[in-house]
Amino acid sequence: MKSLEINLKNCYGIQSLQVTFEFLKTNINLVYASNGTMKTSFSNTFKRIATKQLPEEKIYGRVSIAKVLADSSPIDPESIFVIEPFDETFTSKFVSTLLVNPEMKAEYDTIFESISAARTKLIVQLNKVSKVKKDDIENTILKDFKMTNFFEFMNSHIEAIETADDFGTVAYTAIFDQKVLDILAQPDVAINFSSYIEKYNELVSTVGYYVKGGFSPLKADNVVKTLEREKYFEAKNSVILNGQDGPIFDARSLQEQIEGTSKNKRFAVLLRT
Repeated sequence: MKSLEINLKNCYGIQSLQVTFEFLKTNINLVYASNGTMKTSFSNTFKRIATKQLPEEKIYGRVSIAKVLADSSPIDPESIFVIEPFDETFTSKFVSTLLVNPEMKAEYDTIFESISAARTKLIVQLNKVSKVKKDDIENTILKDFKMTNFFEFMNSHIEAIETADDFGTVAYTAIFDQKVLDILAQPDVAINFSSYIEKYNELVSTVGYYVKGGFSPLKADNVVKTLEREKYFEAKNSVILNGQDGPIFDARSLQEQIEGTSKNKRFAVLLRT
């Protein structure tokens, strides 16, 4: 092959790319780009072409164009080989040929296995807190942050992740449920959010048995349900709330006490739902 003509439009993160690689003096061409710009999109494009499929533009759904000519003729998909170093499902008969050095192959396998194990562990943890299916977690993250590579996302957002507020008690699927999104899209809901947050903070700061960032009205309601489900009160147990007079001996009284801490009953009910 003497030349490779590439014309790409709307291929994943690549809006437009027209270039011709020459192989007159060498059989290798190197493509360099900063993280998050086009490298993964470039490899994903050729991966699709290799399987005789058209690349995609997943964010806006635009029509993709991918024309690749080898010496002025459409490239043979069988001649395309895409290496995916961070995909534990990736296999190829050519890998053993590429890694002919046993020491380098052993080092590669060790690094690969540690990265795969770390990613699997992270996905399991994210699945537990988000309630998103394990198979959908990476695609969900990439779609939300408009990125195409999970490892590039982690590398570019690691500092933000480490310093982010803890919303681990709120499931992703609960927030981004379509019914919730429809409610949040209503103008009056958005306008009243600041008032909601103000009242919530006031409630938490004035009630003795609540603490900001810890035991909250939502958790209190969950406690009531748990105690009732586990027949806690039927065993003659009681609950004493900080700042309240006397013990509580049944779930209904405990629920009424929690609701009674809010001056606005509608606000208390909203917290429970």
